[in-house]
Amino acid sequence: MGLSSGAAAILLYHSLDRTGGLLSIDPALFRRHIAMIVESRIAVAPLARVRQTPGALVLTFDDGHRSFLDHALPLLVEFHVPATMFVVTGYCGREHGALTWSEVREIAAAGIHIGAHSVTHRDLTTLSAADAQEEMRGSQAHLEDRLGRTVRTFAYPYGRLNTHVRRQASEIFDLACGIQLGQAGPDADPFDLPRVFDLYVRNPRRLKRLASLEGRAYLAVRRTVSALRRGISARIGG
Repeated sequence: MGLSSGAAAILLYHSLDRTGGLLSIDPALFRRHIAMIVESRIAVAPLARVRQTPGALVLTFDDGHRSFLDHALPLLVEFHVPATMFVVTGYCGREHGALTWSEVREIAAAGIHIGAHSVTHRDLTTLSAADAQEEMRGSQAHLEDRLGRTVRTFAYPYGRLNTHVRRQASEIFDLACGIQLGQAGPDADPFDLPRVFDLYVRNPRRLKRLASLEGRAYLAVRRTVSALRRGISARIGG
C-alpha cells in the first residue's frame, strides 16, 4: 500500500557504518528502516516510477560504498525492495571503501538499478561545459561498458546544478536527482528530483509518515530551519 499522499519520497543513503557521521547510517538502524517498510506494507517504487507512484518510498544510495554490499544488499534482495545505487565510476577499485567493478556487477545482477554519479565527484557547476559533460557522459559510458546495459539515471555530485548543468543532464539521461529537501510529486522536475537524507528520518516512525501530509509539513519545517541556519552562517561569515 502507499502512504496516502499525492507525492512519493526519495530517500538518500550513503555509507552504512557505525562511525556516526552525517553521511552514514548504522546498519542496525537501516535494518529497522527495512523492517518498518516491510511490516507496514509501505509501497517502494523504482526510481523510474517515482512520479507515477504517489505515496511510495524510493530508496537511493550515493557514491558506491562497499558497505552497501554487506549491509543493504542482502536485506533488499530478501524482501524484494527495489533501489538505485549511484556510482562514482572513477572511485571503483581505487578509493578505500569504494566498490570494485566486479562488486558493482554483482549488485546489478542482484536486481539493483545502477545510475551514474560522475567520474570524479567534482561539483559540476564549477566546471566548464565540456568538462561537466565529460563527467556525466564518462560515468555513463564506464557503467554501460562494464555492465552491458544502458544507464539513464544520474545524481549530481553534492546535489549541485545550475541551468547549464541541468540542460546537459536532460540531454544525456531520463532522470536526475538533486538534494532539495521535499517530496517528488507528479509535477516534480525530472532533472532535479528532490530527496530526503536519511539523517531526517532516523526514527523509523518518522520514515513511516514521510510521504504523508504530516511528512510534507515536517519537511517544510526542516527546509525553513535549514534556510535560517544558512542565512545566519552567511551573515557571520560576512
